[in-house]
Amino acid sequence: MNYRVRRRLMLLPLVALAAWSADIAAESTQPFPEVFVERGFLTGRSWKGDEEIDLATRNWPAYTDKQGFDDKTVLRKATVSVLGRRLTAEYRVFKADSTQEVVFVGSEYDEGFCSALFEWAVKNLGKPAKILEWSSSKPSKPVSPWTETWSEKEADWAVGDGRVQIGCSGLKIADGYVPALSILVYRHQAQLKPLEDLVYIECSSTGKYVGRLANRSTEESAPLSLIVDPNHHQILRRDRSAFLETKKFTDEEILASKEEEKSTMSFRLDRIAGSYYWAIRLKDDKSTGLDRWGKCTRIEPGKKF
Repeated sequence: MNYRVRRRLMLLPLVALAAWSADIAAESTQPFPEVFVERGFLTGRSWKGDEEIDLATRNWPAYTDKQGFDDKTVLRKATVSVLGRRLTAEYRVFKADSTQEVVFVGSEYDEGFCSALFEWAVKNLGKPAKILEWSSSKPSKPVSPWTETWSEKEADWAVGDGRVQIGCSGLKIADGYVPALSILVYRHQAQLKPLEDLVYIECSSTGKYVGRLANRSTEESAPLSLIVDPNHHQILRRDRSAFLETKKFTDEEILASKEEEKSTMSFRLDRIAGSYYWAIRLKDDKSTGLDRWGKCTRIEPGKKF
């Protein structure tokens, strides 16, 4: 038998397998359930043992993998197409009160997807109760002609007993785009707080060395400027980068810490007293380091003059 003929015959099963795999992939991507952008449907949902939510996700495969949450159970999981992009969808139920949750998450989309996602949501759900939008640009490198622009946007709708929140973010580098995360969350209002404005604070800064360095005098430093993010329960620097690692976030206090190669840092922000205490200690001598403290006041973002 001719070599070319034999090779073609050998490739036939592979071609058939590839076509079959493509068909399976196409079948596994389901359309977005349109009821989740119908205000009439959402207004009537209790999001607690609601059979209509169960019916809306009935075609999604049952979730059989290991559960990853302590407070809720994933019942179904599917790949869903939203504006031509594939998002992972999960239908979950909270253990404590049987309230329901539907979440769509994706990280593969182009630069125009975020704006299209919000236009689509506003067209169907109406004007959101709150929109939070932010972008920042900087050179890719100190001497690079390219600019990096990070952009993120979130919106919030209260519909009936439920709440809908949508977020989308990404990084544009020169002519390229790196998607970060797009997410749609549907949940009972008792389980999902409305979006809040970020809180900008400025704190006085007094420092004193302790331990082996205790002979140095107390010193005043430049004010500490921070952002309290009540939506994601974290403290940020003014450039929106993370300030340490937030470990606890309540209405009374925020605790953050970080471990570095030679030192550890712990930070406590007292939200009632409006003050903070920041301790830095050396790993090889935990009694030696720097204590910093001060009073904080809320300020308005933007230019002073």
